[in-house]
Amino acid sequence: TYIQAFNGMIVEPECYLGPHVAFITANHDYHTGAMEAHLPADPIILRRGVWVGAHTTILPGVELGPGVIVGAGSVVTRSFPDGHVVIAGVPARVVRTLSASQQTPSNTP
Repeated sequence: TYIQAFNGMIVEPECYLGPHVAFITANHDYHTGAMEAHLPADPIILRRGVWVGAHTTILPGVELGPGVIVGAGSVVTRSFPDGHVVIAGVPARVVRTLSASQQTPSNTP
């Protein structure tokens, strides 16, 4: 797992991460020409019970609501704050909404 946390991260309890997940909290400011210059952004937020599959990349400012499940190899470019969905793809999109019976104790408030 790779965490670039220039703009911070919030990870709530009972989140699970697969191997080789990348959290990118800031983009480079290419206008300066300096690789160490980063643009401000909101932190990445993983709410309670988020599951992130292997080889996933999560980009700056993304919030994943309670119980979001991210399919392996996804690139998450936008937030899914309402939670209880399965997202996957490049870019990630909703592929399934979880019913109450599909929600596990770790991803139910």
